[in-house]
Amino acid sequence: MLLMLDRPGEVPGEFAGKALRYGWPAGAAYLPTLVGVGSDGPSDLADADAQRLQMALAAVLAIDSRGPVLAAGAPATRGRVALADGAFGDFVITQ
Repeated sequence: MLLMLDRPGEVPGEFAGKALRYGWPAGAAYLPTLVGVGSDGPSDLADADAQRLQMALAAVLAIDSRGPVLAAGAPATRGRVALADGAFGDFVITQ
C-alpha cells in the first residue's frame, strides 16, 4: 500500500472524494492519495486494505504521541479507531 499526503487542492478530486468516504476528516490540512500495488500493478485499495491502513496510521500516531521512551519495560500502547463502515478496530503495540 502506498500513502501520499498532499494539501486538498493538490489531490485529484476522485482521490479526495474517496478519502472522505473512507472516513478522513473533512477540513484536514492534508488529504491522502491511497494506492495499492500488487503483482498486477497499481490499483485502488479494497475496503479491508483501507481499514488496515487507517488502523496502522492511528497506531503510529498513538505511539508517537507518547514521546520518547525506553523500549525495555515500556507499557503497551492501545487504541480504538472508528472505521468508515461504523465498526471499530482495536490495536495494541508492544515494544
